[in-house]
Amino acid sequence: MGSLARGSVARADVSPEHAPAAPAPTPGAPRKNLIVLVTGAPGAGKTAACRRTVEVARGRGLRVAGLISESQELASGRVVQTVVNLRTGERRRLAVFVGVAEGDPIGGGVAGRFSWQFVGDAVRWGRHELTRCAASDVDLLVIDQLGPLEMVAGSGWSNAVPALLGARYDVALVVVNPLVVDELRRVLGGRAVVEVPLDEDSGELLPECLAVRAGWKMVIGPRMLSLDGPDLLATDLDGTLLGSTGDAVAPRIETALWSLVDAGATFCVCTGRPSDFAHAAAKALSADRGYAIAYGGAETSDLGSGQVIDRIPLPRAAADAVRNIAHGLGLDLATHDSPAGALRLVLSGGAHGVEHAVLALREAGGEQTAMLRPTPGVLAVQAADATKERALAALTKHLRIPPAKVAYFGDAADDAPALAWAGLGVAVGDGSAEAGDAADIVVPRQSVAETLARLALARRLRAGG
Repeated sequence: MGSLARGSVARADVSPEHAPAAPAPTPGAPRKNLIVLVTGAPGAGKTAACRRTVEVARGRGLRVAGLISESQELASGRVVQTVVNLRTGERRRLAVFVGVAEGDPIGGGVAGRFSWQFVGDAVRWGRHELTRCAASDVDLLVIDQLGPLEMVAGSGWSNAVPALLGARYDVALVVVNPLVVDELRRVLGGRAVVEVPLDEDSGELLPECLAVRAGWKMVIGPRMLSLDGPDLLATDLDGTLLGSTGDAVAPRIETALWSLVDAGATFCVCTGRPSDFAHAAAKALSADRGYAIAYGGAETSDLGSGQVIDRIPLPRAAADAVRNIAHGLGLDLATHDSPAGALRLVLSGGAHGVEHAVLALREAGGEQTAMLRPTPGVLAVQAADATKERALAALTKHLRIPPAKVAYFGDAADDAPALAWAGLGVAVGDGSAEAGDAADIVVPRQSVAETLARLALARRLRAGG
C-alpha cells in the first residue's frame, strides 16, 4: 500500500472513495466489534449517513442487518416514521407525530410524554429482529435510533444493548440521542465505542472512512487521511486558513478545525507575523488551547496561557550589524524585542537602499541571519535557525509527538521545509511551487474544511481501535 508521491496534486485523491475493496471477511474470523455512536442535531443527516454506509457495505457483498427508521411527511401533512429491516428489506409503519399532548407516555407517564404515537406491532416486530441480530455474525449492524424511549422508558428498541453485546460485527452504527450517550456508554461497559457528531462534512465522509476502518477497503494515499488521523495539526495562517481580509479562506473551516481538536489532536498556528497576531487569529478561529509559532519560528507560546515556551533571538553581533547597516543607509528600523534579545529587525525605506542593505548583510556574515523581503522597500531579518520546521520539531519533541503523527498545512515557500518534515504535508491552493513540491498532497482552498473534517473523522475512529 503506497502513498501519494510528494508534490502530487490530490483533489480527488484525498478521498478513499476509489480505494479497491479488501478481501471479503472469512466466516468465523475475529471481528473488530467497533461501536460507532452517531449523534447530531435534527436534520444533520444521521439516517442518511446510515443509508450510505449500508450501500457501501452491500456494494462489496457484505452482510448487513439491523433497523433504520425513516421519517416522511405525507400529503395530508402528517409526519410518520417507517422502520426498515435491513436484512430482509421489509418496511412497517412505526410511529406518527402527534405532539406531546397526545404522544405515548414516557414509562408510567410520570416523566411526561413523547411527541410520537407508536404502532405496537411494528415495535414488537423490530425487537424480534434485534433479538435475531444478537445471535448473528454480520459485517455491519445498524440500529437507528436509541433515545429516552429505550434508555428511560424501556420501550422501543429496548433490546438493542443485548444485540450490541451479543452480535459479532466489524462495525455497529448506532444513531443515538445525545441525552442518553453517557448512559449507553455505561451499559456497554468496556466495548470499543466512538462517538461521531455529524455535520455537513462528516456526514458525507463517514461511510467511506468507516469502510477503511472496518477493513472493507484497502488504504490508498496517506494513511493519516483515511485511517490514523494526526496527533498534532500545525497550520500556516495567511493564504492557508485566512484570506487577504483576515476571514477564513473557505466556509466551515472553524467547525472542521475544532472537530479535529475535539477528536484529540493538538492545534498549533504557525505564522511569520508577530505573536500577538498569531494569538488574535487563533482567537478568531475560536482556539482556546494549543500553541502559536510566530515570527517564522522565533517564538513559540501557549495559546491558553500566553506563556512563552521557546525563543530564538538574533545573535547579538548579527543584530548590531543590522542596526549599523540601517543607520549607515538611512533606513528606518523597527525592533521586535524580547527578554532574550531581538526576535526580528525590520528595515524599511527606498527599494534601492534596502537592496544595498541585503548586500551589506551578506558581506557581514549572512549565514547567521534569515532575510525576508515582503516588498521591495521592506527587509525583515531574524536568526537563521528561527524556522517553522525547527520550532515544530522542538515543540513536538516537548510534547512527545513524533513527526509522523503531525499534519502541516501551508501555501508558501517558507512552509516547504515544514511540509516536507511533517508526516502529512498539505499544500493549500495555488501557492508557491516550493510548497507544492514539498507536500504529500495539494488541495484547493475550498477543500480545506473537508480535508480537516476527514482528518478529524480518521482521528476519532482511530480512538476506537
